[in-house]
Amino acid sequence: MILQGYSGSELGLLVYKQGKKASAQKEKHRYFSEKNFESFKVPLLFPYGEEYLYSYIDGCDALSVLLKEEIDYEKLANKIVSVIKELAKEKQCFLDSLCYNTSAECIFNKLVANGIDWKLSGKISSIINLPVTLSHGDLTFENILLVNNSCDDVYLIDFLPLFYPSYFLDIAKLFQDIDGNWTQIRYNKEFPKKAKNIIREIIWDSLPEEYKVQHNALMVVSFARILPYAKNEHDRNMIKKEIEKFLEKIN
Repeated sequence: MILQGYSGSELGLLVYKQGKKASAQKEKHRYFSEKNFESFKVPLLFPYGEEYLYSYIDGCDALSVLLKEEIDYEKLANKIVSVIKELAKEKQCFLDSLCYNTSAECIFNKLVANGIDWKLSGKISSIINLPVTLSHGDLTFENILLVNNSCDDVYLIDFLPLFYPSYFLDIAKLFQDIDGNWTQIRYNKEFPKKAKNIIREIIWDSLPEEYKVQHNALMVVSFARILPYAKNEHDRNMIKKEIEKFLEKIN
């Protein structure tokens, strides 16, 4: 909700989070808000009881802007590339209380927990080798805010603690819309084809070969992560189709 006060007061967005990950998500936002990044900004965070309050940003999420086709696709893609590179260069991470042993073990356990057959989970986890880096955790177009529908001032919001901290998983999240059909599944709207083509080419060309060889496996992981949150059987089946699509590309 947007808080509106008396004349001269500031606006803020009150974020209600519940469950065991709520405090970790709050601390991750705080962690990012206290750092200085060149490619993006983070709303200021203020204490507010069990919830938390961050400064209101007068902008619109990138997905909404893309659906209206009111943006320079190349400029947006290059901005996203700069964000990815900045996350990648920080060889530190927000671990919170999460524990892990090896990348393969983490991936395997996550896939099995999300309902993927254990044999397939074993195959996928054997392909993936994740670098430990700084990570947003849920780097979708919806969590990229654009001030004045441009890429001059970009804010990231809704940080999420990951089961394994790696910017590779952030890239796969973005590709849910670029190579997958996440917008269709969630909103029953088509992600503009021209935007897909231009943004994909620019981002893909910027990625290290280490990511590219794992891309299809990481897409399986990305869609498997959201499978438990399907709102209905129709959405669940559509997510499963995406998983099967990328599994076939591996086979």
